[in-house]
Amino acid sequence: MVPERVDQAARREEIRSSAIRVLSREGFAVTKGEDRAAEVALMAERTDRLSQSALQPHRPAVERLTGLLRSTVELWAEQPDLARVLTDLWAAERTPAPAGTPDMTAVYRTHRAVVIELLREGVREGDLRPGAGPAEAAVLIGAIEGCLVQWLIDPSVPLTELSTPIIGACLSDLRDDRARGPGSA
Repeated sequence: MVPERVDQAARREEIRSSAIRVLSREGFAVTKGEDRAAEVALMAERTDRLSQSALQPHRPAVERLTGLLRSTVELWAEQPDLARVLTDLWAAERTPAPAGTPDMTAVYRTHRAVVIELLREGVREGDLRPGAGPAEAAVLIGAIEGCLVQWLIDPSVPLTELSTPIIGACLSDLRDDRARGPGSA
């Protein structure tokens, strides 16, 4: 008898996907802290990779910011169960924090810092208006998450189609009028 060869990467992905489905179905509060922490760590790792890629100065900051926003929406749209876990994290009682609950304050601080850096680079490059910073970063992140919540509650909301309107609505006020020129929108 020859032992069956198992693709370890495929097996890990199968286990991870199963854990996400259980976490999504059963809810954050009734799952073990280790399971929650593992899934949130995976989610944070994916979004951190997007953020770190956006900080690589190979294109103008506004293009990198636009790519980051679009990629974030696509990531959530591809992972609805993981998105549901995130909403459970938002709803989790903060004091005292349930065992295994990640430090969401630190997660958000990190994400805002990346967006703030891209906004400031956009200002230095002359594409965004002076003064774009922390408040605008919070609004950009909030716009994506607001659309995410609407999509989770009402699946007829086309999350994958919303990245362009989110980018357009949020960045239109941030554009430096001098960079646009007269008559541009």
